[in-house]
Amino acid sequence: MSLLTARFSRHHYARHSHDAYVLAVIDQGAQQFTYRQQPCVAAAGDVVILAPGEAHDGRPYRDGAYLYRTLHIEPQLLANDRGVLPDFPAAVLQDPALGRRLAGLCSILDGSEWTMEEARERFDAVIDALRSRHGGLSQAIRSSPPAERALAEAAQRLLATMDCAERATVEEVGRRLGVTRSHLSRAYTRTYGLPPHAWLLQRRLGHALTLMQQGVPLAEVAVGAGFVDQSHFTRRFKAVHGITPAQAAATLAAARS
Repeated sequence: MSLLTARFSRHHYARHSHDAYVLAVIDQGAQQFTYRQQPCVAAAGDVVILAPGEAHDGRPYRDGAYLYRTLHIEPQLLANDRGVLPDFPAAVLQDPALGRRLAGLCSILDGSEWTMEEARERFDAVIDALRSRHGGLSQAIRSSPPAERALAEAAQRLLATMDCAERATVEEVGRRLGVTRSHLSRAYTRTYGLPPHAWLLQRRLGHALTLMQQGVPLAEVAVGAGFVDQSHFTRRFKAVHGITPAQAAATLAAARS
């Protein structure tokens, strides 16, 4: 689980997804975004919950600044006793009590004077309230024709085995599966809500973040994650995370010290 605190007045998040659940509280202002093909607006005090793998973007609402705090939560932490993941039909939750609990948890995690027991107790209270008041029985699965889903799943398995540094392409995946790039992209997007090239970018950025957490120099990170150069890496990283790799690396270095 990781915590991000950010304030934006102009930055627009490019369309992307996460491997984890995203749970956020809006502290000031309002954010608008598109999620499951629906426009959403979250205002101060609202809670935002996004499922793993669901594509979304993000930007200020009506050009106003907003401040928010976000937890990225590994899916297994929200699974029930049978290992089933919850689905949350609404992305924006207008639940003041839950918002206060989540804000309190973020404040604890952002400080230095807390115990693991205290943090765990607060986290469990937030998740219990979230699941009991807003969660469904199982994670929603996108509807797509069986043949398209089978092709998309085969492409996903192939993409997951490719080395980031080799700069794998959607065209190459299509050749291996015997279909055109456009055919593959349509099937993949209808199944996962995100085109395959965007998933490849997500994977490269995730690998880059892992290298940065290990203290690898940014020039080596760019090459190791399959970006053309450091400038290309910086543009892509900031579009998704809202900060530059250098800013992220400085934060990670401070956390390690």
